[in-house]
Amino acid sequence: MKDWITIRNLKKRNPRMGTRKIAKKLGLSRNTVKNALKSENPPEYKRETYIVGTTIIL
Repeated sequence: MKDWITIRNLKKRNPRMGTRKIAKKLGLSRNTVKNALKSENPPEYKRETYIVGTTIIL
């Protein structure tokens, strides 16, 4: 989430800064930067629910 905020702030302050430059500056992949700029909301971690017998494990 911290990276997502940083990427969005960099792009907002410098609209002409490209994804390659942002990625290099933050040490991230270009795909990570592209995905962060595409998404409107920060990434969420969701655990899968497993049902083992009669017990639900989160």
